[in-house]
Amino acid sequence: MARLVVPMSVALIMIAPELFSVERYSIAVPAEGLAAGATLADRRGKFYRTPKVNCLMAVDAERYVALYKQRLTREAP
Repeated sequence: MARLVVPMSVALIMIAPELFSVERYSIAVPAEGLAAGATLADRRGKFYRTPKVNCLMAVDAERYVALYKQRLTREAP
């Protein structure tokens, strides 16, 4: 079941986008220093780049779990 979580989550975002809160940010992944390899979202606008990445900020967990279970137990067409 663990292997289904990410693909199913992506599918649910497309099926029910109203369950999710998304914000656009510029993203950087430093190659050196203390943050090397970390994904950094520019929430303060300091990177001076046009935001291009949709970042998931919140989810209606109760409705998400209900829809997730419904999709997993649904009969195939």
